Amino acid sequence: MIPIFGISIPAIIRVGESTTQVNSSNVSFSMLKDSLPQVKLTVNRTGNMSAYGDLLIDHVSSTGKVTRVGNVSGCAIYTPNALRQFHLFLIKTKGVDYKSGKLHLVFTLQNAAGPAKLAEAEVSLH
Repeated sequence: MIPIFGISIPAIIRVGESTTQVNSSNVSFSMLKDSLPQVKLTVNRTGNMSAYGDLLIDHVSSTGKVTRVGNVSGCAIYTPNALRQFHLFLIKTKGVDYKSGKLHLVFTLQNAAGPAKLAEAEVSLH
């Protein structure tokens, strides 16, 4: 047997004006048995083009301190798919109390003019 290796480079070609819109739904937070914080959400896409960007998650304390606790670069929802579900483990950072404050989630599109916010959501922590 002789293994054959190959490389594929995805290319997205966009023609015309984009009507793509993105929003989030079914956002929830949970702590697993081994104290791992987890966020679940669905990112929904409508329109004529794929959505490709970054998912950023910040913890906002009750005093307003913002700490980045999650980051997924290069999230894609390619046409014809209408949604993508995420199950993300968050970073256990010293000083972040996952029993208070809130989580702020933002899906941003990376483009030449800089990041553009496509969707955002918040989850209150109790």
